[in-house]
Amino acid sequence: MFNLPDSAFIDKVVPKNRFNIKNIQKIVWLYNLSQKTINIPPTDEIKEIQIFKVVLLSDEIPKKDLKAIQSKIPYPILFVLEYQDKIFYAIFDKEQFYCEDKKEFNFLANDMKELYQNIIKTFFVVDGDFEVSKEIDLKIRKIEKEMKSLQSKIAKEKQFKYKVELNKKLLSLKKELVELKSELENCKFR
Repeated sequence: MFNLPDSAFIDKVVPKNRFNIKNIQKIVWLYNLSQKTINIPPTDEIKEIQIFKVVLLSDEIPKKDLKAIQSKIPYPILFVLEYQDKIFYAIFDKEQFYCEDKKEFNFLANDMKELYQNIIKTFFVVDGDFEVSKEIDLKIRKIEKEMKSLQSKIAKEKQFKYKVELNKKLLSLKKELVELKSELENCKFR
């Protein structure tokens, strides 16, 4: 699944009763990424990183359950979410939640903070400096979410006058998104 050394492989079932969760069938602690297991030194912010496989009861991503697990573990967790033949990857970065499928992770780094940032950057829409990429990615995601909401409202709206208003807002967001993407000097889109 991951190209990590055998020393990092744990493969132990974590009892579900340790967490207040409902939509999870099984939790497996797959890997422990620490100085002892992968020879990458810790930093003050990030001592180690865990990788948990979570077998889901349905195809819905149980964000609250994942947050409950993350809150009990003092280290960042990369979740490998499995439901039937589908696999998604998820991680929390402070209050931001990232979840995507088909990811390849870069586990090469000089320290744990850089490793963590490499993992988080895998979920970003852009490449480049971590903080700049993160800020731009959050803005892009927010605008895209607003655009989806407006498109839904436009589809449901019956009155032409309100559809025009909503379309104006949508065009404004599209313009803002294009401007944001064109502002990217040090970042490139994947």
